[in-house]
Amino acid sequence: MKDQIDFKSLWQQQEVGSVPALEEILGKAKQLNRKTKIKFFGMNFMMIATIGVIIYILMSNNFEMITTKIGAVMVIMAIVSFIAVSNSLLLILFKTIPDETNQAYLQRMIEIKKKQEFIQGILMTGYFILLSTGIALYMIEFVLKMGTAMGIFAYSITIAWILFSWFYIRPKTVKKQQAEIDLIIRKLQEISTQIEGN
Repeated sequence: MKDQIDFKSLWQQQEVGSVPALEEILGKAKQLNRKTKIKFFGMNFMMIATIGVIIYILMSNNFEMITTKIGAVMVIMAIVSFIAVSNSLLLILFKTIPDETNQAYLQRMIEIKKKQEFIQGILMTGYFILLSTGIALYMIEFVLKMGTAMGIFAYSITIAWILFSWFYIRPKTVKKQQAEIDLIIRKLQEISTQIEGN
């Protein structure tokens, strides 16, 4: 069965050519998994801390406008939703047991890539919409107390940051993440194809 192909032993019978060494590829895959786990742990910590701060602000202040509370709740909902769904990738990463003797590792990397694409696409879009709307509502009460000029300035800065994050930071981050995992998958597929051809 192809799934039981011993990558390592068969690869050692191959001539050294343009296809990169198996050990090097698996090393890069493990490094990518480790880096992704650390990034998710850091992101979870920051988001949970943000929720704590928002709840503290809500509990310690007597806001006059309902839009402030609705906005804060929407921001919390955006963060909680993102954490809940995106952490399914973390579960896959922890379930990953690098098996250097068959194609399971390649299939696992493809599974991670599909999950990553969902997070970067649908989930991130919903997160940004809910978060942006929540922030806009939350700001109304404070902006009304600032006066027209300062209010417009505050909203302009906020909108500019959201647009910068969506149109510059997000695509750049997604492109980098996809390039890393695509490189590993492509090299594993090259090895698999070459072994099956012999």
